[in-house]
This record gives sequence, structure tokens and C-alpha cells, in this order.
Amino acid sequence: MSTQQTDLRQVASTYAATIVKATNQEYPNALRHIMTSPDDRPTPRQIHPAFYGCFDWHSCVEMHWALVRLLRLVPDALDRATVMATLNTHLPPPEPATGSRLPAGTSRF
Repeated sequence: MSTQQTDLRQVASTYAATIVKATNQEYPNALRHIMTSPDDRPTPRQIHPAFYGCFDWHSCVEMHWALVRLLRLVPDALDRATVMATLNTHLPPPEPATGSRLPAGTSRF
């Protein structure tokens, strides 16, 4: 085990807890203006159902990536159940497409 992995194990739980909290915190949020309450419309959750947390959409995407990376690198060093619950809530499997496939042999172009 490398020193780098040992160091990550020591902080992974704190990182994961901070990320889970941030990705579930909808406000304050900056779309094109700063939103300060659920009375503002549209809400961050309405615009970005999976990535409404953090201060902006891009940060929330990066935080989800960091959770997945922590799961891959040091799965035993964090609260896996909480991390998986957050990821599964925010990133559910896609619903099956209905009528979106082209018939066999049909070219898109």
C-alpha cells in the first residue's frame, strides 16, 4: 500500500461526509443569479435534478465524481451506505426509452 493511499484513507471519511452534505444542500445556489430560497423559480432541483447541490451545477458534478473516485480507491475508509444512497438518489438508472430507437437497418444520416 502506498503512502498516498494511506493518507487518503485517513481523510476519505471526512471528504465523503462533506461531499454528501454539499451535494444535498440546494441553497444558496447560483444559476445566473444567486438564489436564496425555495420561492425563487425555477429552483436548482428543477433545472438540474441530479446536480442541484453545492453552490453551482459544475461543482456538484465534480463532487459526485469525487465520491465515485473515493469509492473506487478506498471503499473501506468511508460510510459506503451513505455514499451509495446519495449516488443512487441523485443518479438513478435511466428509464427505458420508449419509441426512441430507429427500426433496424435505418440510418440516422
